[in-house]
Amino acid sequence: MFVWPPVTMLHTITIWLTVLVTVDRYCAVCRAVEQYGSGSAALGATRRRVVAVVVLAVVYNSPRFFEHQARSTAVGGDHRCERPTEIYRDDAA
Repeated sequence: MFVWPPVTMLHTITIWLTVLVTVDRYCAVCRAVEQYGSGSAALGATRRRVVAVVVLAVVYNSPRFFEHQARSTAVGGDHRCERPTEIYRDDAA
């Protein structure tokens, strides 16, 4: 239950960092002199983009922490099971 939200956050971060690196490398090849003339400015911009990707992925996936809730049952011993909350259920179907 508590493993799924961080996993989806990391998955989203990995995908968008791959896209970010791809676009950054494309710009480095096509506009090498214009955009990447000074190395320190490009490095600072890349760091800001990485931080933005991480923050947006955390914000985007944060509702997943509220999709399920844990409850313990006495049937078959003391174990934990989860059930969907109102956020997760799709009553429209």
